[in-house]
Amino acid sequence: MTLPLPTSLSPTKVNTFKDCALAFRLANIDRLPEPPSPAAARGTVVHRALQLLFQEEPPAQRTVDAALAKLERAALEVLEDPEYAGMALSEEERAGFLADAATLVRNDFELEDPRAVRAIGTELRLEVRLGSLRLTGIIDRLDLDLDGRLVVTDYKTGRAPSEGYEQSRLVGVHFYALLCEGMLGVRPARIQLLHLREPIAISTIPDDQSLRGLRQQTAAVWAAVERACDQEDFRPRPGRLCEWCGFHAFCPSVGGDLSALPSRPAVGAVGAVGAGFPGGLGFRLAVRAPFEAGSLFGHLVATGVPGCEEVKAGAYRRTLRLPNGAGIVALTPKADHVACRLALDDLRDIPTAIARCRRLLDLDADPEAVSNVLCEDERLAEMVGQAPGRRIPRTVDGA
Repeated sequence: MTLPLPTSLSPTKVNTFKDCALAFRLANIDRLPEPPSPAAARGTVVHRALQLLFQEEPPAQRTVDAALAKLERAALEVLEDPEYAGMALSEEERAGFLADAATLVRNDFELEDPRAVRAIGTELRLEVRLGSLRLTGIIDRLDLDLDGRLVVTDYKTGRAPSEGYEQSRLVGVHFYALLCEGMLGVRPARIQLLHLREPIAISTIPDDQSLRGLRQQTAAVWAAVERACDQEDFRPRPGRLCEWCGFHAFCPSVGGDLSALPSRPAVGAVGAVGAGFPGGLGFRLAVRAPFEAGSLFGHLVATGVPGCEEVKAGAYRRTLRLPNGAGIVALTPKADHVACRLALDDLRDIPTAIARCRRLLDLDADPEAVSNVLCEDERLAEMVGQAPGRRIPRTVDGA
């Protein structure tokens, strides 16, 4: 085959392939990490907090206060992890992040009484064989109902799907029922999605027909993956999910270049800043207009530290200290974006490096909102009008 087959399928992988085949390839075959996002980190924190609540606390002590204490602990674990360290949240952003996560945790108590839940397992990793295919999945929580039957519970921290989209999301939960039956020898009596944002619960009862249909659907998806690998044909599917995708740099439907994919990790490619830039990976960093690049990059040039920062061939370049190694970045301002070129010791650092570059250039600032506030002062309004979109450089390490 032109492209290697992934080693397994999971509910997330099945849904990703159905939503966008190219995103499936980049995540599961090329194994490119997605840039860290507050939404993903928040989901991880909330899942971890609820896991600790049901795993460590006896039923009578599963209170809102206990859950919020677990949330504090989970936040420390997750936000200090190198996977999310690149977000570099400000104090205000971190406070908003934690407040939103606390709302989601409280909403679990609107959907159920944790003191009455008979949890027998959390974050359970299951695996079964379907012919030559290996199916894997992690169950958020496995319970016993009042009759001693299994109940699968899956938490969701994003928005609940519309009615027309609801059944496609339930496919993933049926997948967990299939895993339970195959590995534990028992079919769950009920499977449920707890959407903590609204909050709303969606539940269904797996039966012979639903699981038979799931086996057929999974086999069809695997066959399509095999064909796509054989023909090296994973096509993008533009749609509303593109807004949250972290693979724009490689997606032709949004101006990316699939040929820029690295064929292998650039191990050992990073040296001193002045030692020449060894190829690297190219990305387009989107900016929020208006964007006044002259003063921003002029400040970086004027305050550059020799041996760490330099300007060469029209690009601002600097070294990066990343969780898994060193890196060099070259940033070049364009009319509607910033061209970013990275040379890294370890490709796992791509998301962190991109997040730090965006922070350095303050690319996620809302220039219109900033201008509106500044223009309330008549003495500042004229200066703001002369250079709309002006930004002040930040740091690459969140300090």
